[in-house]
Amino acid sequence: MRTFQTLVLTSLIAWIVAYALTGCSAPRSEKYQKYQQIVKERTKKENVPPIKGGEYFASHPQASASDYHFALGEAYLARGQTDKAHAEFAKVVQINPYHQRALVYLAYFFAQTDDNLMFNIFTQRLRQWNPKSSVLREILAVRAIRRGDLAKAEKELRKALKYNPNSLAARLGLSIVYQRRNDDKRAAAELESILKKAPEHQIALWELGNCYWRMNQRDEAVKQYDKYLKLSPKSLKVRLQLATMYREAGLLDRALALYQEARRLAPRDNKILVELAHTYLLQGDADQALTCLNQIKARSQGVVSSEVRQFISAAYLQKGEAARAEAGIQEGLRRTPHRTALRLHLVTLYLAQKKYTAAMEECQRVLEIEPGSFAAQFQLARTYELMGNHEQAIATYRQLLRVQPDAPEVLNNLAYLYAQLGTNLDEALQLAQKADKVAPNNPVVLDTLGFIHYQKKEYDKALSYLKRTKELSRARPRATGLYHLALVYYQQGMKEAAAAEIAEALKCNPSPEETQALQRLAEELKSQG
Repeated sequence: MRTFQTLVLTSLIAWIVAYALTGCSAPRSEKYQKYQQIVKERTKKENVPPIKGGEYFASHPQASASDYHFALGEAYLARGQTDKAHAEFAKVVQINPYHQRALVYLAYFFAQTDDNLMFNIFTQRLRQWNPKSSVLREILAVRAIRRGDLAKAEKELRKALKYNPNSLAARLGLSIVYQRRNDDKRAAAELESILKKAPEHQIALWELGNCYWRMNQRDEAVKQYDKYLKLSPKSLKVRLQLATMYREAGLLDRALALYQEARRLAPRDNKILVELAHTYLLQGDADQALTCLNQIKARSQGVVSSEVRQFISAAYLQKGEAARAEAGIQEGLRRTPHRTALRLHLVTLYLAQKKYTAAMEECQRVLEIEPGSFAAQFQLARTYELMGNHEQAIATYRQLLRVQPDAPEVLNNLAYLYAQLGTNLDEALQLAQKADKVAPNNPVVLDTLGFIHYQKKEYDKALSYLKRTKELSRARPRATGLYHLALVYYQQGMKEAAAAEIAEALKCNPSPEETQALQRLAEELKSQG
């Protein structure tokens, strides 16, 4: 049987600190929602406490009234009825003002609220019970983290470890503090110390995986996630969150496998079908994406969200059926003409087909609906750029940066445009470096940095960035990045390496302009023997 302290530290500190305070969330499955509904209906029908007083005292003849209310509170807590649990713990302390376990539960409850009076009352009673209690310090740290006072949280957690060096909850709390400070290295050290003592500590495994992921130690991160999934083989929430992380990192096969597992766990969840379709599209499998999207359409009798319409349109565009891609969006706009997300998707379709005038007109319609729309102005800048109106594109990008100075896509696009033109290369480098700081490890930004260094004839630096770009894009290689890498190899006299990159780039669905550039470079290599 677990001791009181272990119960509190593992079941309360761990979940409250690691999940509530980090803001983790995931879409609830249809199965979960049905379960919650069953619980509510059962509670309404029964309208009785989970533990009957007569039965409890019959089996616990030496128990007091406070013992009964405490047991009832924990039973409500296990049922998920936190308000009723809170009420029962309050009854406990009315009977016995220094009931340690009830005080701890109540202190945790009020640590998550703005009720300073009640929080202070219960923490003061805990102080009177034991001023050097590590549990008290952990509760004070929870409160401090919730308020964003990381210095106070760390101070309280250090005291908790002084009073109880074996407190896993304090270590976990410190890891959260370090993560909030973007110090993943120190956070990982705390989590690793937890796992040495408790190898199956699920929250520590998950958080350690997140730390490794952000530090770009993907293999180590995956190991922690795999351990977590072995311990929670039916966890839908974790699968969805992890699949999304893999997809954003370009690890599409891993993402797809997890989304498929999630679908088996919740076969009627349309959100999972949307995520599957998105992943199939990134893999270039438009037919599989349409299979998922059409299932959603059939279930909803054709009434679908703008997101689903956009994915259906993207799938048809990927199949080369531009007319069908546009028709679906136009149908949605007839139903909801003010849906700007659909109009912006229509701009993307027009740009893909080089219908620049139509794209500009659609951007203007969005700006009429939403004056000052950042997304519409960004698409307008892209349209100017693709039309070759570089002066207007630069002016629009600069205007956007006055509104959002840290917008990574604008910083990157303006930097890349300068690099293509071979002008303002020092400014281009500053812009790209800022984009890299805002969105680290983004292969598109790294490619821009590499290309800028290439234009500045700094080939060693260019090669470093472009190799990283290729590594991060290995699941979805981009013809542009491979072409830039080939250019650097060519300038360094590494002709075989350049030829290999050209061959690989030609397999990555390059644009007509990119194909011509690759072929010209290949001819130059041949002409030099």
